[in-house]
Amino acid sequence: MPDIEIIKTEDQLDEFRELYFNSLSETQELYIELLINPEEELDITSPKRYLIRNKQVDIGYCIVSNVNIILEFFLIDEYIPICEDIFKIILKKLIISKAYCKSFDHLFLKCCITYHKSIKLYGVLFRDMINRAIKLPHPDLRSRLGEIQDFSEISLFKEGVFENDGELRKYLYSKKLFVFLIHNEITGYGIFSRTIKNRPDFDIGMAVHPKFRKKGYGSYIINNIKNFCLKNNWRPTCGCIIDNIGSRRTLEKAGFISKHNLLEIHF
Repeated sequence: MPDIEIIKTEDQLDEFRELYFNSLSETQELYIELLINPEEELDITSPKRYLIRNKQVDIGYCIVSNVNIILEFFLIDEYIPICEDIFKIILKKLIISKAYCKSFDHLFLKCCITYHKSIKLYGVLFRDMINRAIKLPHPDLRSRLGEIQDFSEISLFKEGVFENDGELRKYLYSKKLFVFLIHNEITGYGIFSRTIKNRPDFDIGMAVHPKFRKKGYGSYIINNIKNFCLKNNWRPTCGCIIDNIGSRRTLEKAGFISKHNLLEIHF
């Protein structure tokens, strides 16, 4: 067994993370990315980053939240045959309580399963889509980019999409939010955000004003944002927590297909 060291670092690990992203069969999940690189508007403590080292050579890395949840684990190919042994060292040294693992992150999942005590489904990840005809829910419905003047109205139904008012303002200022209106009344909004810098994947989402829910607005809005991304040669992706049946059905009605989950794994 090599002499493995786990060394805390202030480095952002960009080069290693680029190798990690290239190793995945699917794109990163924005929820996880925001835990790793939280925006200023979010009340999230930055995680701890660690280099995995053998004989003064960096062979991989891991990222752990401030409450000891391991979020990413990566090794170069040469050390994959002993990945479980290295992962066991990490679990013990860093006192890891659990992991958030994407089901398509095969190396990380393999190691998590080896030492798990329990596994539960945490989220549904949508990375595939089919064409679906979506009916216009109202003949007068139109859309436009959101403006800061829309803040007060949107903030009334921001829960489940935005953590706080600051995050909502950022989406409005950066022109990453469309509002959908009947005359001048906002029925809902759709958002889009690049998951990883310089990559074509965009996480999308939506919310519908309570007055207009269960009338087809949600699937229409998410389909509209999906098509907006496709027209810009971006790849739309999305996800929801496992028990949000309404959001899942809305995304599926808009043509999204889930073959993957986000797993919560306890050790």
